[in-house]
Amino acid sequence: MNSKPSVFTPFLRRFTDEIARDVSDTRALYNSVRAGHLASRFGEPDIIDRVHNVIATEVAKIVTLPSYVPLLDAFDTAQRALLVQ
Repeated sequence: MNSKPSVFTPFLRRFTDEIARDVSDTRALYNSVRAGHLASRFGEPDIIDRVHNVIATEVAKIVTLPSYVPLLDAFDTAQRALLVQ
């Protein structure tokens, strides 16, 4: 194993804990993205139901939905699972 620092590493960074720095940067990025998400309309608690209802309404305008209730329930469950993801 080579103990010499790489010539591509900036001089002052040779004396820092890179793993701790990566963890700190990752946490800061996560907090920034999470705050942006929560501030948007997609961070609202009922957004899944609202989007689900809009999609179901628009699909019902385009196609004739089957009258078989278990099939409708399966479509409903699949759509909600996709939206949650």
